Amino acid sequence: MQLKAAYFILMLFLPIVSYLQEPTTLWFQSPINLPNYAPSFNYFVYHDSEGFVWISSTAGLNRFDGTRVKHYSSDQADSTSLFTDDNIQSSFFEDRQKNLWFATEEAIHCYNRKNDNFRHIQVKDKDSVVVKTGYRVFFLEKDSFLWITTDTSIVRLNIFQPDEYTIIANSNNSFHRVDTLADGSVRAVYRMGNIRNTRSSYWVIDHGKLKQQMAWFKVSKGQSAPYIIEDIVPDNGTLAWLSTDKGLVAWNPKTGDWRIMGGLDVGRCFIEPFGKQFLIVWSLSKGLFCSIRVKRCLRLLKSAR
Repeated sequence: MQLKAAYFILMLFLPIVSYLQEPTTLWFQSPINLPNYAPSFNYFVYHDSEGFVWISSTAGLNRFDGTRVKHYSSDQADSTSLFTDDNIQSSFFEDRQKNLWFATEEAIHCYNRKNDNFRHIQVKDKDSVVVKTGYRVFFLEKDSFLWITTDTSIVRLNIFQPDEYTIIANSNNSFHRVDTLADGSVRAVYRMGNIRNTRSSYWVIDHGKLKQQMAWFKVSKGQSAPYIIEDIVPDNGTLAWLSTDKGLVAWNPKTGDWRIMGGLDVGRCFIEPFGKQFLIVWSLSKGLFCSIRVKRCLRLLKSAR
């Protein structure tokens, strides 16, 4: 997510910078050909508070300091190495102690910066059976609670007392997004992916506990709702922007009302917030950027009810 946001902002403002200034040479350095780099497929990159760049892979973890790469992998003889599986499966989240939290397929990991090693955490399901697969980390709440998914559940885990965790709801390890209150508390969790056969893809949270399970869309007779949610940008609990198989959708999570933004005709797209009043939309089919005024679309959504 960090990379996608940076890419959008870079592409949006490069023309302006180029116009206002003399041409500037931009230098890029790739760690791919450096010693110790694990050259396998990766989804996740994170630039931490100490200046290191962490690069995930299916063959372990890479830490790039701008010059050298240090590679971390599992070692059965070392209990503080990566846990069993080297396949990194989530984004990275940094706590106030500058430790990093992330997941491999088989466990939650905490990288201890002081000791340069890892701690592993596995949780139990509702039947008290240890969950061994499907771990994903998708949010760090108020620098205290880690939101994770497994093959069976959504879990809220206390990072200071990892044995204390709450199973919020039954769910698989789909990608999820959260909406937060002003103080950073999670107020809702949204499931992404194929939602055709899911009964509940939206969970209302109150003080770290499940308050209500909701379905995605209110569908009238003759309507065909989206069934693939590729990305979502929540907006203060009153509106959410969805990148779907039907294009860009504005959706009211409280009422279930929704509207396809047909006038834009963007098709499959990626979306990112830009400030409090705008949304940046990148269309794959048209290769363009659009800025959407949030308040205007709120009025449109209300008028469609």
